Amino acid sequence: AIGAAEARVRRRALETEALVDVRRHAETHSTERTRIEEDARTRRVESFAKVAEVLVTERARTQRERDAQHAQAVREALAMWGQLEMQKAKVVSTTPHFFQLMLASLVGAVSV
Repeated sequence: AIGAAEARVRRRALETEALVDVRRHAETHSTERTRIEEDARTRRVESFAKVAEVLVTERARTQRERDAQHAQAVREALAMWGQLEMQKAKVVSTTPHFFQLMLASLVGAVSV
């Protein structure tokens, strides 16, 4: 009877020890799976971050190029406007003299 009781106690101890080992093993695998999933998630986030960085960099470069082209167009337009104003001023300054000569020649004050 004592031997049977000791055998049952020993069996219970082995079963408990086996259950503890199974749970420890399951927890270890669960922890490892979680670590692997977190590593994969981190790599995905890093990849998305790199793509976002490239996108932002390209947008900024495109905007700078667009701004530079706009500034160049404004400079060219201003230069053209200045040239037109100079031509206009030249025409306006010579027009009264031309009309004075025409009037004088019509009146006969100046012989051509």
